[in-house]
Amino acid sequence: MKTITHAYCIDLDRIVTIDEARFEYLSLPSPRPPRFRYLCEYPACQEKQVRVAAVNDDKPIEESNVFKAPHFRRWQQEPHAAGCPWMEDEASPVQEEGESDNDFQRRLARAKLTDFIDRFDPPVPGYDDPTSSTNGDQNTVGAPPKPPHQDRPQASSRPGKHRTSVLDRLVNTYIESGKLLSWEERQRLELQVGGIGTIRLVDYFQSLKRCSLQTRDRVMYGGANLERRYGEGALFHFFDTIAVEGPDGETKPVKVRLYISPKQVVSCRHRHYIKEILENEETPYYRLYAIGSLHYDPRYRTVSLQVEDLRQLSILRAPPNSRKSTST
Repeated sequence: MKTITHAYCIDLDRIVTIDEARFEYLSLPSPRPPRFRYLCEYPACQEKQVRVAAVNDDKPIEESNVFKAPHFRRWQQEPHAAGCPWMEDEASPVQEEGESDNDFQRRLARAKLTDFIDRFDPPVPGYDDPTSSTNGDQNTVGAPPKPPHQDRPQASSRPGKHRTSVLDRLVNTYIESGKLLSWEERQRLELQVGGIGTIRLVDYFQSLKRCSLQTRDRVMYGGANLERRYGEGALFHFFDTIAVEGPDGETKPVKVRLYISPKQVVSCRHRHYIKEILENEETPYYRLYAIGSLHYDPRYRTVSLQVEDLRQLSILRAPPNSRKSTST
């Protein structure tokens, strides 16, 4: 049977992916509800109140050697309605007429991932996209469910084009591709990025040690330690350095830092999600993914990775050995 990638969340009153649900759940202030509740997205299944279970939807993603991808699964002993697309047998992929070998191999690689993103629209600082599926009214959480099909999104014809402006969701795709796919398969994956066009997924993500002060319009990432908290804010120091040319013309490695101000956190709609990750006493190590810009301060010989909007930043907890390597 097909892997369930979307479900109707009763608490959010909309169809979501597992990553969207996790993001919204961890964005709620404490005390949170025990767990979100889900029904199958197929209309006839919703009429029958057929439940769907969620795994790892209530905890932050951690970048570790054992990747525990959040996912939906069937609720045991609850039969789905006839015609439910998620209950159909997963047919072996067949190369379609007119489809090139390269396109077919790309489609095979994508099929191995939980929720591959086709289109990413980078968040615009100061603008909260009203059409984004993660910008719903949080006041609906915990409200009684509406009758089936009353002001609800219609069932989506999955699998299909998966589009998002949520960086966390794209990062999850990138990490999963590194765990599940071979090097050759991963090289074939393509992503449509708003304002850029079509680019290979592996090229859109740039390890910090391979970046320069001119790097723009990429997701820069690297391992870092949490140096200090400033109230709600935080200062991170990366393990990798950036090569910077000094006034004498000599190129030297320079340390990189990322500062999140308390004001940025307080004004962020998903501040509780960020606080959940930062308030971690087990390890000070993190993997940061950011869409921003690098700025050199010659006075202190440091480079700052700056993000204007926290929606342009994804913070993942990482194990202590993350210092050894930041390339994925």
